[in-house]
Amino acid sequence: MRRLMSMIVQERIDLSQLVTHEFTLEQLPEAFDLFSRQGGGVLKVGIYPEGIAEGHRRPSETAAIHV
Repeated sequence: MRRLMSMIVQERIDLSQLVTHEFTLEQLPEAFDLFSRQGGGVLKVGIYPEGIAEGHRRPSETAAIHV
């Protein structure tokens, strides 16, 4: 697991295509609801801090929460 995380942080692999839905921290309840229902074709939900523009996120900019 450490090797994988290191590769992600170093941007040697891109897992962004696995994140099908993105939410801000304020939208956390909605994110958990969507994921728990497995609605809308959700595969992986990314939770991001405010102020990071969609489509410009790097693995190092993601919050620690992925459901």
